Amino acid sequence: MLIKFKGDDPRSGTVVRMDSSRGQYFIDTGAADAVKEDDGVEKPPAAPAKPAGGAEPTPGQKLVAATAADVITAVEALADSELLQAGLEAEQAGKKRKTVLDALTAKLEAVKA
Repeated sequence: MLIKFKGDDPRSGTVVRMDSSRGQYFIDTGAADAVKEDDGVEKPPAAPAKPAGGAEPTPGQKLVAATAADVITAVEALADSELLQAGLEAEQAGKKRKTVLDALTAKLEAVKA
């Protein structure tokens, strides 16, 4: 589902795709509005660009390819420890964004607990 954050939220104005239960949570709490697929809103990219060398990105690279806010939102909805670990490794090898690394590490600990 697509939602658009609103109000005082730091993600205000951002349109993101997420699973329906998490998206509905943000709508129910008043932090976001549902967005129809055909509302003319710019849609998120279908797939991240291929890394140098033309190789297909790994699932971990795909997970961390978006903006930090979008990656953190996606991480909050995940429960797959292997994908989270792959994302953590890809982030450590690439951009090394502290907020993304913190979100991945915290979610991994929560999933493994």
